[in-house]
Amino acid sequence: MKLLKKVLISLGIFSCLATSSFATNSVVNDPIFRDFQKLQEDMNKIFDNFHSKFFNNMRLDDEFFKNSSFTPRSDLIDKGKYYEIKVDLPGVDQAQTKVEIKDHILSIDAKSEKAKEEKSDKLIKKERFVGVFHKSLTLPKDANGDKLTTQYKNGVLTIKIPKK
Repeated sequence: MKLLKKVLISLGIFSCLATSSFATNSVVNDPIFRDFQKLQEDMNKIFDNFHSKFFNNMRLDDEFFKNSSFTPRSDLIDKGKYYEIKVDLPGVDQAQTKVEIKDHILSIDAKSEKAKEEKSDKLIKKERFVGVFHKSLTLPKDANGDKLTTQYKNGVLTIKIPKK
């Protein structure tokens, strides 16, 4: 009801309807208005249920991060005779990266693993991502994916794809 009221107010309808008892009664009794009211109630229940089940039971531990994925930042640059894609993959070992092209879609998968910690170490704060990285890009039609080359240096994967 609150959302519907906000929508009606933003449209300038609610204030007009509120001044006329005839208009208010006809809107409240209108089947479409009741449908919107029922929809609002159902949506509130869905979000309340989702919130209570998901967020109240959420555990942000190593198991959560191990099964999560992250989309790395990337740049696609037209260098004239070839395309260059730069992808940030911090903390990833080059052996843990996979680059492939299928149907003009470049897919990059990588995995960063948790560093071994000494038993005497005490973790104060953890912000670095540990888990699976994934990125997909649709390549321009003139990209020759069969001749791509890759280079990995300082946490940045550089992919060069010549044009046809």
